Amino acid sequence: MKRILVAVDGSDHARRAIGLAADIAQKYDAELILVHVIDDKPLSDSARHLADVEFAEAVAKQKWVNPEPVGGDRYQALGTFLKEQDSRVATIKQLLGEKILDGAKNEARSHGARQVTSVIKSGDPARGILEAGDECDANLIVMGSRGLSDIKSLMLGSVSHKVANMSPANVITVR
Repeated sequence: MKRILVAVDGSDHARRAIGLAADIAQKYDAELILVHVIDDKPLSDSARHLADVEFAEAVAKQKWVNPEPVGGDRYQALGTFLKEQDSRVATIKQLLGEKILDGAKNEARSHGARQVTSVIKSGDPARGILEAGDECDANLIVMGSRGLSDIKSLMLGSVSHKVANMSPANVITVR
């Protein structure tokens, strides 16, 4: 066992997955690769609150244009505003992802993992985890059985279920 991929999203299940994966990595002297996938959904209320608390200063430094039309078409101004909103959300999600990965690295090291790297992917979480596993040639994927997903995900199938069924590597889901 040379490489263990751990999917992290900041949930309690993901934290437990980090602990288990780090213990396995220490035992086998394996590299631990942490992956966080930024989805394209709107920010949840908890993510907005975290962004307000943690990243207000970093977000304020961004150069976002005022959405008021300046002698122009209000529909064009609205289009510009919406594009800027997408950019803001992407920036906030990137900052949140980096914060989650930093915490995960510290957690993994506290459990004795020595070789810890991280990667951020974008898009569908299951697809991002599978791509990261393929790219690093993971021997094992460890992830929480439940993450921060919504009700729609429960109806369509969980991320952990999709990864477990589609991954060529062994997958451990942690409760």
